Amino acid sequence: MNRMKPELPGELKNGDLQREAARAAREGDEAAGFLFEGGELMGLAEKRLEFSGCSFVRCRFEEINIRWLSFTDCAFAGCDFSNASLKGAAFRRVELADCRAVGAEIADAWIASARFSGCKMSYAGLGKGKLEQVRFEDTDLTEASFSGCQLKAVEFENCILTAAEFLGTPLKGIDFRTSRIDGIKLSGGELRGAVVSPEQAVELSKLLGLIVK
Repeated sequence: MNRMKPELPGELKNGDLQREAARAAREGDEAAGFLFEGGELMGLAEKRLEFSGCSFVRCRFEEINIRWLSFTDCAFAGCDFSNASLKGAAFRRVELADCRAVGAEIADAWIASARFSGCKMSYAGLGKGKLEQVRFEDTDLTEASFSGCQLKAVEFENCILTAAEFLGTPLKGIDFRTSRIDGIKLSGGELRGAVVSPEQAVELSKLLGLIVK
């Protein structure tokens, strides 16, 4: 999955996140090639907002009501999306490191060629999303929802998926062996073709009502 890395410009312009976002949305333009540090994005209710080739450092995203929100070739470090509404957003070639998205609503999103590292995403709602070439590593996804998702080349490495929901999400080819999956929520057939450890298989058999002797 080496195509995950964002393609950032060699030199980024310092920018004010709220001001540049408002300008780009108002003018139907994209905010491109900026370094945003410590900014906030809030209170916007626009039809369309696009970011391209930007780096976000310790930024906060909240109270966003945008019909089409897109991030392409963007890097996020120490940012906070907790409880933000990002429904239907698009993330393409993005990296998120040490970010918080606790309780974030990211349903119906398209996430492609993305890497989440050291993030806290418990209770995040990713339902009905389309995830392609996405890697989650050292990320807390406790009680997150992946129900109704389409997963293609998705990896979980050393993640916490305790009580996460995968209802109606085919998990063929997904390798859970290094992650915690105790109490995950399934309707029964989603696990066909998933890769689990012997210990995890015993735990999952209990969830599915099986008796292993």
